[in-house]
Amino acid sequence: DDPNKIVIWQRWESKEKQQAYIQHRHEDGSFDFLGELVASPPEIIPIQEMVMKTDEEKVRDVINDMCQVDYKVGMKHMHDDCVFIRPSGNPLDKKGWEEMMTNDDVKAISSKLLTIHKLAVGNTGAYVCYSSHAKFTYKGTENDDVAVFSSIMKKKNGVWKVVHGQRSTGRKPSEPLPFA
Repeated sequence: DDPNKIVIWQRWESKEKQQAYIQHRHEDGSFDFLGELVASPPEIIPIQEMVMKTDEEKVRDVINDMCQVDYKVGMKHMHDDCVFIRPSGNPLDKKGWEEMMTNDDVKAISSKLLTIHKLAVGNTGAYVCYSSHAKFTYKGTENDDVAVFSSIMKKKNGVWKVVHGQRSTGRKPSEPLPFA
């Protein structure tokens, strides 16, 4: 808001490279010279993480995380009031999801996103239909499933959270996919 204030923004690969550059400029006298030209010494703000992604890219990142073998990676994207409908039709809240994933009956082996079939992103809401391939055991029975999911997301303060999710019954990877 100060018309006499100059802001120089630079992008750095790492905090260490930024600090090395600042040290170099102190040592070569650049900051001393600059101090003679301006009313106050430069204010150097440390590197801060910035997310320079579109909402669609952020939603795609959430879906990719939801398909990771470590359930905690995806769970960080679940809204506290999230409801997830299992293939049986039985709903789970966030606490129930974590209890299911940490139950001794469930052992995740692998999981990966196959494809996003449909994606729509608005200002504060998004929906996604996607397929994943997961290998896991349930009560000692091995499962090698391709399943279709739907997720509804809500954006609050720039952060996308899953508020509703659903999983189809799994099919074998050798069976035809529901979407071509």
